[in-house]
Amino acid sequence: MNKLSLSLSVLLGLVVGFGACRREQADEPAGPAAYRVELLQTAASAAAAFPLDPHVKTRSRLQQQVVEACLEVGAIELAASTTDEIVNWRRGLALAALAEKVGLSGDRAGAEARIEAALAEAQKVLQDPDQQEWRRDAILARVGETWLALGEMERAVGIRAGLDPEQARRLDAGLADRLDAEQARAQLEIVDRAIASENLADVHTALLACVRIFTALYAIEELREACVDRIQNGYPKLPVMLRLELLAQLAEAALDHDDAATARRLALDVQRRGDGVQWAAEQHAPHLARTGRLLALCGEEQAARREIKAAEAAFDAGHERIFDIDRCDALLPVFDAWRTLGDAEKAEATLARAVQEASVNPNARPRAEDLVATLILLARIGYEPSAPVRQALIELREGLVDPW
Repeated sequence: MNKLSLSLSVLLGLVVGFGACRREQADEPAGPAAYRVELLQTAASAAAAFPLDPHVKTRSRLQQQVVEACLEVGAIELAASTTDEIVNWRRGLALAALAEKVGLSGDRAGAEARIEAALAEAQKVLQDPDQQEWRRDAILARVGETWLALGEMERAVGIRAGLDPEQARRLDAGLADRLDAEQARAQLEIVDRAIASENLADVHTALLACVRIFTALYAIEELREACVDRIQNGYPKLPVMLRLELLAQLAEAALDHDDAATARRLALDVQRRGDGVQWAAEQHAPHLARTGRLLALCGEEQAARREIKAAEAAFDAGHERIFDIDRCDALLPVFDAWRTLGDAEKAEATLARAVQEASVNPNARPRAEDLVATLILLARIGYEPSAPVRQALIELREGLVDPW
């Protein structure tokens, strides 16, 4: 194999020609349940309700999020039709994501056609004097990720060569789970150099690579523990929210590998570190809820229930200090935590409250954003709301009229 040497600023030393290292393609699951498609159809409709002037950026961002959710649950036709409705540069991102999905399903010609369309969208950015070049690079980086997923390492590397540093780092993070053990050990040396540089963007990308290595090479205890150590201790100046998110990702990966003991240890570390933070009102309840959800997944039912109840109390105590546009976002993790714990009554009540909070603002824009976020979450986790909540969601959608 030929070594590909990349600069330290982008944190990767990779090997071209990964045929033996590629993951086997999983069997395609059955199509999504009808209610999940309906939830995403409503989300797509809510995003499309935004007037282009002056809300094209918000509309397109939400449409892209709907596309990503559709691809995640397998609603390919809806993803394609929603992609067609995106009118700005984000259409290129959606096309590249769609290409990856159809390519992995076996339609290589369809994937390459969409990649070509995404590249055309990237080229449009350069032709528009009002656009910013980083948007072109964002599309190209997403195309690079698609080539990686399809096993085309050299094509991905070729795209990476022309990217700005930020977008190159994004593509680099996606490469780390395709390393073998020897390459991963070399990568950890690059991680250490990135940490020593104290460049936050590079450090964060390096630690994301640790999460990928931890997940992909889980059976190798030495590598697993080395990744955990760097995320826990490698860069003391890392913002606490980033560290907690990385640790939570490790815990979820451990659960995916049926390692409840490691997941529990990491979840308790998230809890311990979070207890020492002075939280803003709109952040405290989500943090406690996500910690409770992790504990529930680890089988720590009593500890999880205490944490989720504390999340409810934090939301109630901070309610008046939380802007109304942030209240639904703060409650959705509490709903998901109760659902994960298996308390259906609490989950449904919290979801109903989140939808009610989403309905408060007199302007349609924040209501639409909350509605799309709620519908995407429900579709992703496979939660079918009760008839009353479903009706409230419908009414929220129908109420998206001026003023925006």
